[in-house]
Amino acid sequence: MKVTNKTGKVLTVLAVGDDTDVILITREGKIFRTDADSIRKTGRSASGVKLVSMEPDDSVAAACTVVEAENEAAENGQGDLPL
Repeated sequence: MKVTNKTGKVLTVLAVGDDTDVILITREGKIFRTDADSIRKTGRSASGVKLVSMEPDDSVAAACTVVEAENEAAENGQGDLPL
């Protein structure tokens, strides 16, 4: 991945699959969630992919992935919770 003054520093690199969502949290408390399969794929010589536009004084505080729940767990929103 090319890192330049235009692209800025790399925050994180996440391995994702088609059933994965990516979540970004900003320092100002905004949360962005997107399907990983909607993110454009790039080659190794690319300079990255812009997921969101933020205010000039805001920055990304954290990024993570979430695998989509099975259909059965999604029905009641709780899945298999311990009792």
